[in-house]
Amino acid sequence: MQRNGKVPIARFRRLIGVVLMVYWIALFISTHAPIPKNVLPPEVSDKTLHFWAYSILAYLLALWTSIRWSLTGPCLLMLFIVLSCYGAADELLQITVNRNADVYDWFADVCGAAAGLAGLRLTQTLFPQLQGVPDGKRCE
Repeated sequence: MQRNGKVPIARFRRLIGVVLMVYWIALFISTHAPIPKNVLPPEVSDKTLHFWAYSILAYLLALWTSIRWSLTGPCLLMLFIVLSCYGAADELLQITVNRNADVYDWFADVCGAAAGLAGLRLTQTLFPQLQGVPDGKRCE
């Protein structure tokens, strides 16, 4: 920590980057490992898990991105497209491990990604100090 108690931005970005990387790897492993029988209670929908998993992924990715670049509309759209394509690839790759590729799972992924990106924008609205870099770099 610096003397004024603030964490240097580079250190914060590295920390968020590590959390994002660990989360993304864990998400990939969990979506490609065989599912044990009765792992989920019947009242928990698989679609709900997809939604929240991608919400968190999108939030972390957008937070990590916003530390270096301003999250403009085109930047958010780019992140949404990347997450949507990753979700589709993730579903298709599940076929290789004898799991089902489900378009409704992908739809839940996409909705979760949109919610995660919106959640970060809401966070930035409530906490203006998280609104991106002051020098105005754009990721478009």
